[in-house]
Amino acid sequence: MTTKDQVIDLHARHPDWTAGQIAVELGCDPAYVRGTAHRMKLKIPPRRPKIDHSALELGLACRAAGLTLRDILDISEKRKTRVA
Repeated sequence: MTTKDQVIDLHARHPDWTAGQIAVELGCDPAYVRGTAHRMKLKIPPRRPKIDHSALELGLACRAAGLTLRDILDISEKRKTRVA
């Protein structure tokens, strides 16, 4: 049976692990890890990593400029050949 001390210890050794990762390592339910973390005021990273929106932003900027991503890549390739 997993104890709160085991959760605290593993979290201290791996502060970047999610509740799911800790639960798998300890062989317990992720809900137990989340509950323990909440009661003990531990900062557990969210289940889902933060999304990098840069590709989406690039696509929206291309659309706003009336270009496709292929157009941008072609421009980039032309600049590379001029520099080389």
